[in-house]
Amino acid sequence: MSTLGKRLDQVRQTKEMTLEEFGTYLGYGKGKTAARQVMSRMINNHRLPTLENLKKLQEDGVDLNWLVNGTGILTLKDGSNSGENDLKYHFYEGPNHVETIISQQMLFPRSSTCREKRSTRSGSIQR
Repeated sequence: MSTLGKRLDQVRQTKEMTLEEFGTYLGYGKGKTAARQVMSRMINNHRLPTLENLKKLQEDGVDLNWLVNGTGILTLKDGSNSGENDLKYHFYEGPNHVETIISQQMLFPRSSTCREKRSTRSGSIQR
């Protein structure tokens, strides 16, 4: 796939959605312009997706590096819980995708010597 619009259309087709359904899914169609028309303009590269669109797609498991740059592979969550705790590491050599490693997320018990205090204002961890 050569353009962002074509890759976005590939995501839509993988999800088996029409232009109207995909546009509504991304939050379009509430104003004057129909969701189908907005998505048609994106797929034909007359309009770019917003940050909110990209965030929504990333939450669904779309690799944004693949979507925006065309490097890597299209990955989508399949809806099963089996891969919920998997970590994916994508390795690149320049613009070329080399490999993807999928590993289980390891959950370690907290150490009694390490005390963490979370700041409610900034969400950062203080030690």
